[in-house]
Amino acid sequence: MPDTQETNIVIYNTLDGKAAAALYAKDGKTWLNQKQVAKLFATSVPNINIHISNMLVKKGWARIQLLRFF
Repeated sequence: MPDTQETNIVIYNTLDGKAAAALYAKDGKTWLNQKQVAKLFATSVPNINIHISNMLVKKGWARIQLLRFF
């Protein structure tokens, strides 16, 4: 049976062309890497890492549950 899962890159642009966002779409889910999240929220990658670490500790999740390698 063939694999029917697809990975796409979705690109959004503002009408004035001043902002754009590209993200991965796979299996009905969207994914951003840490650099993309930092850009989206106008902050640094280390700051995003702090927030991710805090979420992991607060929820008691294993880090591997949130990571996906492309």
